[in-house]
Amino acid sequence: MSSEPRPCRRSAAQIVFYAAESCLYLFGGQDENNDTLNDLWMFCLTKRRWSEVEQRGQIPPGRSGHTLNLHNNHLLLFGGILEVTKESNSLYVFDIFAQSWFTQKSSSTDLLAPGGDQISASAANIPSQRDSVGDINPSMSI
Repeated sequence: MSSEPRPCRRSAAQIVFYAAESCLYLFGGQDENNDTLNDLWMFCLTKRRWSEVEQRGQIPPGRSGHTLNLHNNHLLLFGGILEVTKESNSLYVFDIFAQSWFTQKSSSTDLLAPGGDQISASAANIPSQRDSVGDINPSMSI
């Protein structure tokens, strides 16, 4: 069994593809005990390895069922379920280079400048192929 770090099993998480680093970013979801998570992980597609991302700043509380997108080297985290009957409509922004979260002010437009192409996907159930999140099936479409 590998001792490399990897995310725990989870559902209702979000994944976004970051082409500049050829990696996936995974945020939050619910673990097997239905506890919401606020961890951030990166999966390097070239090395096929997970690493937990150090987070600073205004770290969002744990959540599931949120959205996660990428724009101008920033992860955009919106909404989600914080706990049963407590939903969120907050917007958090993670600066990939500074590895720091902040909340987006509605009057700010700096982040809305044109950017590159990004892809995001819902991770309804992770893992979907095997018992370990670290065991990614290369034929699995994301």
